[in-house]
Amino acid sequence: MWSSLQNSGFFSSFSIDSSFNRLESIVINEISSTILISFLTNLTSLPRLFSLTIDTQSSLRDLNEVYRLIFALPKLKYIKISAEPTIISISLLIATNEQFS
Repeated sequence: MWSSLQNSGFFSSFSIDSSFNRLESIVINEISSTILISFLTNLTSLPRLFSLTIDTQSSLRDLNEVYRLIFALPKLKYIKISAEPTIISISLLIATNEQFS
């Protein structure tokens, strides 16, 4: 799924829920911080979302909330965030019970 979000009209006309059960990757361009937080909240219902790429319009104001929402995504393995003036790229390694025993 790819989208360039320049206003919040996308969210009022389009709902992301568990019916997108095969969606594995999302690329979002030109999203504001406020809309990003709302969008990330809706992604937790996606059972196969493995990759998320975000390009914001400007610097992210509330990184703590963005990171909290990203790490709440159950299957996410890769995240790339481009926000002025930096780019953050993280591969998420999931710890298993065997690693701790």
